[in-house]
Amino acid sequence: MNCCDDYGNCTQGRDCPARAKPIRRTDPGIEGVFTIARNGIDRVIELERLLAGERELTQQLLRTITALRLTVTVNCDRVLQLIEKMEGKQ
Repeated sequence: MNCCDDYGNCTQGRDCPARAKPIRRTDPGIEGVFTIARNGIDRVIELERLLAGERELTQQLLRTITALRLTVTVNCDRVLQLIEKMEGKQ
């Protein structure tokens, strides 16, 4: 049995005779399945919490950027008004 592809790369599948020890498939049993499912659910909940935090952080950043943009716009308007006053006095 050849365990290499056409390019000479070893693929050593589950039943490859070149493999030192055959891969055994184990049945995790019902408790193992529930443990895997519970760990998956816990991870999903953790990711949902992280995403909710990221959304809140994103909203805070957007509010800050909007406030800064408004401040810069107001300050630019004031500078233009001062420049117009100074030009008018000359």
